[in-house]
Amino acid sequence: APSAGEGEAGLEWLVPAVRGIMAIGENDRRFRAADLYYRTPADHWTLVAAGELLTGAYFNATNLPEVPGGFFFTDGWGSNEWDPETVAENVREHSTVILNAIQSEFDLIPKTVHPDGKKDVKDGALTLRGEGFLTARRLRGLHAALCALPNLHELRCDDRWCSPEELASQVPIDDARARARLRDRVESTTRRAAEYLVSLQVTHGDNPHRGGFTRAISRMKVQITAQAKDFNMRLNEVRMDTVADVLHALMGARKTILGQPCV
Repeated sequence: APSAGEGEAGLEWLVPAVRGIMAIGENDRRFRAADLYYRTPADHWTLVAAGELLTGAYFNATNLPEVPGGFFFTDGWGSNEWDPETVAENVREHSTVILNAIQSEFDLIPKTVHPDGKKDVKDGALTLRGEGFLTARRLRGLHAALCALPNLHELRCDDRWCSPEELASQVPIDDARARARLRDRVESTTRRAAEYLVSLQVTHGDNPHRGGFTRAISRMKVQITAQAKDFNMRLNEVRMDTVADVLHALMGARKTILGQPCV
């Protein structure tokens, strides 16, 4: 069947992007099948790429070359061919795996409830130690992935049917419902993560770093390792890259709150 090559008009970046993200998903499936203890990485960059691919209408037939027999992507060696619908579903499936990995890690972080009802200072952090830059990066990935997940209100009440969009993509009904439920969990997590990032901002008027964001908010209690000592020593450090990551994540949070388009 005819396939996409790098020379096709408008596909100079799409073809290698598809090959790359398909390879990432395939490698992750292989590792999960071979190793019971393997954990899918919290790969926020793959979520960002997946969100762009799934919401940018790049796999619509009208945006791909018209060729006899249908349009196919290849892995570059000719051993695999994927039609656009297969690529989109694979990207969606792997994104769901990464989202579950990030969400599960967040759910397993111990939550402290104080007697006065106040939240723990690290509530909303997406990592155990509460690193601002890692929480910001993961939050960016979560926001990107939300754009490609269905809403529960888009699914019909009838147990056998879902939204026209899901039917068009031939996603099984159970998968659509599971992704919609995952979306609800992720939306709640993104709100809490954004609140945590805001709490990292330096606000004291006399602080020369006012407006910046610190590395984390609380010290590591166990200080017997060099890593813990370094973390605690640099707790209030304000770095340019951390500030950029946090601002980018908070801009995504603003778009989500306002219901603005993902692309």
